[in-house]
Amino acid sequence: MDSGLSANGGKRSPDRTPTGTPPDHEREHHLGERRRGPLVSALLRLHRPLLVAAAFSAVVAVVATIGYFVDDRTLVGVPIWHKAAKFGVSITIYTLTIAWMLTFLPSRSRFARVIGTIIAFGITVELVLIVLQIIRGQMSHFNVGTVFDAAVYYGMGGFIVAVWIANLIIGIVLAVRRLPDRGIAAGIRWGTAIGLIGMAIAFLMTVGEFEIVDMDAAEAQGLAGAHSVGAVDGGPTMPITGWNTQAGDIRVPHFVGLHALQIIPAFALGLVLLGRKWPRLHPESTRVGLVRIFALFYFGIVAVTAAQAISGQSILETDLRTLGVVAVLVVAAGLGSWAVLARTRQGTST
Repeated sequence: MDSGLSANGGKRSPDRTPTGTPPDHEREHHLGERRRGPLVSALLRLHRPLLVAAAFSAVVAVVATIGYFVDDRTLVGVPIWHKAAKFGVSITIYTLTIAWMLTFLPSRSRFARVIGTIIAFGITVELVLIVLQIIRGQMSHFNVGTVFDAAVYYGMGGFIVAVWIANLIIGIVLAVRRLPDRGIAAGIRWGTAIGLIGMAIAFLMTVGEFEIVDMDAAEAQGLAGAHSVGAVDGGPTMPITGWNTQAGDIRVPHFVGLHALQIIPAFALGLVLLGRKWPRLHPESTRVGLVRIFALFYFGIVAVTAAQAISGQSILETDLRTLGVVAVLVVAAGLGSWAVLARTRQGTST
């Protein structure tokens, strides 16, 4: 008679059959993973609402790209679907990044579920409103010409503020939480911090008190902001990015700063991969030092592009002073990296 005890007198593990083989549900789980492949299985473990938001954004990006060829309307001097295409790609990358960051929290964490859902919902609403205004043939950002347009614009602003606060909370939680690898942890923390600054730079487009953008000219067009400094929006622009080629454009530092959220953690992950072939990168302290130097260099680039935009200088008309500052940043980053690697070599040789 089975007494429910194992051969050694202890209680049998509920996770094993009497023969010691895994139970059916465990075998089915592993079989399902093999059929789906490791990449698909990893994606399915990510935050579902964020994955849905990423998929929706990717679809919008594809539809908007088609719109380039089938819709000849323009808005503020660029094809009308240009903004939806840019935002679709950017939001796809952004939501997948946040979903990855949330994997460093407990899988059943209620906080991760709630904060991820807030971001997914807020960012999706913004994209939906952008597409809605494109269909109507109206600007989405800064447009306060009618009550409806103003409601759309300020509604978008409210959701983006909520997303920014949610990002800040994630950054604080990950900053105090002990992560498996210190190098990757440094990449996530620095990337989140600089990314938040990059997101906040966008608010300069709407604050006339700082006299960064010409609010009088904007208000005359029924707008509550602008992204060009030293010229009116709608002039000559760069392909793909749509940045102003004859004046400063606050979207440049906004873009560079925002994508620190992906670039700095990617740099940290790259060091881990290089460390498999280059023993000098094995120590976590070395990788942490290199990540910090790269992050400070990156922040310097954000500051340079912000100063350039605020001064009314186009990124295509960079002056010698700005180039000199960038050169100093490059040299400083190079010397700092050399010092970190030299210290590691000295430590391993003693």
